[in-house]
Amino acid sequence: MFGSVKINDLKLIPNLISILRIILTPIVFYFLSVKDSTLIVSLLFIAIVLTDFLDGYLSRLLNMGSDLGKLLDPLADKIAIVGVALGLVIYMGFPLWYLIVLAIRDLMLVIGGSWLYKNRGIVVMANFWGKATTTSLGALAGTYILRDVLPVDLTQLGLWVSIGFLSIATFIYIRDFIVNLKKSNQG
Repeated sequence: MFGSVKINDLKLIPNLISILRIILTPIVFYFLSVKDSTLIVSLLFIAIVLTDFLDGYLSRLLNMGSDLGKLLDPLADKIAIVGVALGLVIYMGFPLWYLIVLAIRDLMLVIGGSWLYKNRGIVVMANFWGKATTTSLGALAGTYILRDVLPVDLTQLGLWVSIGFLSIATFIYIRDFIVNLKKSNQG
């Protein structure tokens, strides 16, 4: 049973890493509520960020991509971003309005991407701006997680940088959605 690993089984590795990101999210949320857990939260949060890069990297490097992975990776991103941001709102003073903007934007992306896949067979892939936005959101979350231990409060700077990346990426996703619709209507 365990001695016969097939190459197709290896394609599961990036998907399992995405699932790990989903599993880590409520654990980070819990530890955000625990006093004096900055180190644990930081390590878990770093693990979430690393899984985001690792699943895509392995998928491309080892040609382990799958349609499931193309859907699972961004879904895991959305769950992690909204879940961690919710914990930061409740326990660390993260702005509620920003969480609402993130949740609405991510819901729109999931609905739009699902619609394109279901009705046109188009799988929307993450792009540079999406990854840059996720990175900026990770850095922003880090400024809130580490705010009490850093010598300077970087939360406002992180917030404005993140808003910039979020705005650019959202515009590009809307443009790409329209382009994909036009292409699928022509074909």
